[in-house]
Amino acid sequence: PRTPFKLTKAAWEEDGFTFALEPREGGAWWWKNDPVHGFAGFAVNLATSVASVEEFRGYHEWYWTDPDASYVKAGVVIHRPTASGLLSLHSCTLRRTHPSLPRRYEILRVAADRDEWFTLLGEVFHLHLADLTDLERDQLWARVSSDHAAWLEKQRLQTWEDGGTTTNQP
Repeated sequence: PRTPFKLTKAAWEEDGFTFALEPREGGAWWWKNDPVHGFAGFAVNLATSVASVEEFRGYHEWYWTDPDASYVKAGVVIHRPTASGLLSLHSCTLRRTHPSLPRRYEILRVAADRDEWFTLLGEVFHLHLADLTDLERDQLWARVSSDHAAWLEKQRLQTWEDGGTTTNQP
């Protein structure tokens, strides 16, 4: 959701998406996510929650830097919730996800080069990255374009294997 919510049993709709919070035994809560987002939800146990942000430091470091961590494996992905849906940039592909769309998402644009990708970051996600050097921008673009090329190859192979019917998009 784009707006704050209280930790209380509730179900609501926001911008066409549905969400719910359900209490569980032992101080746990279940966050129920809209099915369009691709995961059912997650549990939070307040009885075992951390005492301070310091407890997250090691986990955060691993999650964002270890080659086995899902965020490292997923490549460059950026999200921005809006009233008209969730805008996502998966490597080079900009898409909008919303339950009202025929396939639940639509491809808005595919960045063809470094300049177009950084323009998307600024115009759509308000990420201008002015603090990056040219070398750092080149390194980021190398990762983005490599991830996108790998995804395109995977789609090509899947399409070939299933006789040309695969239409997945990032």
